[in-house]
Amino acid sequence: MHDYYLMPDIDPEDNITPAYEPYEPDSSMPEVNNWDSDAYEKYIAAEVMLPKNNQEVLGRVVGRKHDANGNPIGKLHSNQIMDTRIYQVVFPDGETAEYSANVIAECI
Repeated sequence: MHDYYLMPDIDPEDNITPAYEPYEPDSSMPEVNNWDSDAYEKYIAAEVMLPKNNQEVLGRVVGRKHDANGNPIGKLHSNQIMDTRIYQVVFPDGETAEYSANVIAECI
């Protein structure tokens, strides 16, 4: 015969979820409708075999290319062919080159 432990009757009034003060009071969770798709860069930090000097070389995507005013060049588009973003890629020899999102996507 098995001995079973019976839980005492629990009053739901006693099990109230505690409320906590936020660690950083000024911070808050952004609303889903306020999400900026350009803020999410899925290619940054990717290591990709890219064409360079008629051969495939491993490069690392380090960031977006910016214009003279500091604005990122190109726009994200739901159709990959229409994506005009430009990224900076660093190669093992230290050289930096610019590649379009389309080229990076093809090489992944």
